Amino acid sequence: MVSGYLDALRDRGDELRSEPSARYPGDASLFVFRHIFRDAGRTYTARFVVDDSAAAYGVLRVVYADYWTP
Repeated sequence: MVSGYLDALRDRGDELRSEPSARYPGDASLFVFRHIFRDAGRTYTARFVVDDSAAAYGVLRVVYADYWTP
């Protein structure tokens, strides 16, 4: 899971943070990113709240994460 979501943030970070519907309500520096992955035959969905206030320096910081099995 760790490498999958980090790869997605690295490769698609600008695209993810520019999506207006992904912005976190009430805080302009946060956006929500969902990552779906499989492990041991089960599917999981992870949700990350990411702070992009330092994106000009190439830094995206995950401030919250949770996951569930659909």
